[in-house]
Amino acid sequence: MLSFAFKFQNNELISLEDAYYLKDVVPYLDEKICQKAIYAFIIEHYNLEIISGDEYSQVHVLSEQEASLTGLPTGTPAMCIEEVDYLKNEQPFNYSKTLYLKPKLTFYYHVRNHLH
Repeated sequence: MLSFAFKFQNNELISLEDAYYLKDVVPYLDEKICQKAIYAFIIEHYNLEIISGDEYSQVHVLSEQEASLTGLPTGTPAMCIEEVDYLKNEQPFNYSKTLYLKPKLTFYYHVRNHLH
């Protein structure tokens, strides 16, 4: 299952997300749901516990398709975060790739080591 989400702030495009969900875990999403808080819908309607995720960050340049979707030139740099999210039973159920398009963004990560 695939969804595209465009995030706007003050009518300015901030990010473009391409997300995939396992259909046996998340059987239904529509465009209206994807324009809002997808995880809030998933938790409420499918009673899932999302416990963790792995994120990979990299600088990315927009492809022709991404440029067409965003209205930006091909080759424009963007921050890319790819994420895999896991349920309580540690089953991966979601993969997403989000491109952040604003030139001045700050990312904050709080990391905790649960092994000690």
